[in-house]
Amino acid sequence: MGVAFLLRVHRPRWLLAGLWWIVTGGAADLALTLWGLRLGAIEEANPLMAPLVTAHPALAVVVKLVVAGAAVLVFHQAYPLRRRLVAAGVLVVSLCLAGVLLLHGSWVSHFFRCA
Repeated sequence: MGVAFLLRVHRPRWLLAGLWWIVTGGAADLALTLWGLRLGAIEEANPLMAPLVTAHPALAVVVKLVVAGAAVLVFHQAYPLRRRLVAAGVLVVSLCLAGVLLLHGSWVSHFFRCA
């Protein structure tokens, strides 16, 4: 199925860009979280992921990818039926990810400024 399936079906470019952002933003969030935890600069703020990230980081990567992939699949498949709802969902998820990445930028800049 994969990416080729997603591209064969016509969807607007904004939707594909938003779905790409969800996947890459989620991966960046996880990478920065694991890095910050290893440095001792941060703690995992998500109460659902905190035990998993601290105990089994590799499993956390799998869970994060599965959740992001499921969100992308749901948004992609629901688009023809619920365009406005999908647009709102992609926007909300994208803004939340942007906020999380801004917070990561904050601790990274503080960590390196103080080091």
